[in-house]
Amino acid sequence: MKSALLLTFLLVGCVGGLIPPPAPAVHWFSLDRTHSVGAVNESSSAVSVHLDSVREAAHLSDRLVRRISDVEFIVHGDTHWVEAPSRVLERGLRRVLFEERGMVADPLGDSVTLSCELVSLEEDRRNAPVARVVLHLELSRNHRLIRAKTLIREVAITSPKIEATAHAMGVALEQAIAGAADWVSL
Repeated sequence: MKSALLLTFLLVGCVGGLIPPPAPAVHWFSLDRTHSVGAVNESSSAVSVHLDSVREAAHLSDRLVRRISDVEFIVHGDTHWVEAPSRVLERGLRRVLFEERGMVADPLGDSVTLSCELVSLEEDRRNAPVARVVLHLELSRNHRLIRAKTLIREVAITSPKIEATAHAMGVALEQAIAGAADWVSL
């Protein structure tokens, strides 16, 4: 009887070890911050812009990225963006350029074309923790480059919590969008 009880106890222990632990909770964050559009600047309406689809670097996806060194990144396994950062960037550029700045959208591309690549959207905690956004912008006309700029925006991360990191990344992206619109307006 004791050996049967001991055998049952061992079998339950072995089978219990085969059941994996529950997966960690997955957290979803939004980069898109709700804005109300003020009065459109009518003086800019003569400017016509075609906005190409925004591209993004290959390492960017629906997951938050942390820079480990000058050449190494890791991806948070349990944190995701609700929407691809490049889509949020493209929508933000359209909102600022055409709704807020009053530029004319030129879908045929007969005027100036703005190309934008989201080079990096990252958390960097190597020194003072910051959220960093890097955009590469190009203005062209008839497939000829007029000018180009790499724009970098950094926002301090104020807490070790992942929510603070996501918030800082959203603010940095918002600042990069405003900087891109200012650059196009020159």
